[in-house]
Amino acid sequence: MDSPTRLVLMTPEFFDAGFNGGFKEASEGEMYLPEDDPTAVADLIEYLYRGSLPHYTEEDGSNEKVRNLYYLAEKIGMSSLMDKLMDMIAVPRIRRTGNLIGYGPWAIKAVYDHTHEESKLRLFVSAVNVFKLGHQGNNKDWMDNRAKLLHSNPEFFHDMFKLLGKHGKQVWVKKSDDKAFVAAFERCYFHVHGPDEECYAKLDDENQVDSEEGTESEGADTSD
Repeated sequence: MDSPTRLVLMTPEFFDAGFNGGFKEASEGEMYLPEDDPTAVADLIEYLYRGSLPHYTEEDGSNEKVRNLYYLAEKIGMSSLMDKLMDMIAVPRIRRTGNLIGYGPWAIKAVYDHTHEESKLRLFVSAVNVFKLGHQGNNKDWMDNRAKLLHSNPEFFHDMFKLLGKHGKQVWVKKSDDKAFVAAFERCYFHVHGPDEECYAKLDDENQVDSEEGTESEGADTSD
């Protein structure tokens, strides 16, 4: 593990956030990559070397794999990777299905067990559950399954109540939960980057436009 560890320590984002985050490593001044999820570590190394994310499919358990890589990115403070992974997690749940897909108690517990209290992934998971309340609030099984987390992960309910206080009116509007969810949050609401920082998605869009304009100019007919 020594080489991958040194590689991560050399990234600027690690120094910016890794020792100033919400984990115990921030106070101890040391950081070790976890060895219990070698797939996430391998995916991180691929991202560091190539700047691209591995391809995931539903068949290979993509949701859990993406979350595992997000945990690791959050631990070492790689905000750009976290934002890209957040979009991989969020977009299929909101836009591609026509319905907001919720999180079950096992996934909620896993997220809260592996992230810190300011985590954007926690915020997203709790927000999804808040917006499912409008349709599932009278579903006893749905409510009972989440009630199991009261003792193990009480902060989940704290986060839900905070979101209800802020977005309660939008939760109960008469529209589909996915449309209500999209209307409630800005594009970068669940991203880590600050308000004065450029979103990676915007930068990617600008680079794509520049690339297309460059291609068009190269192919332009300049003859009289």
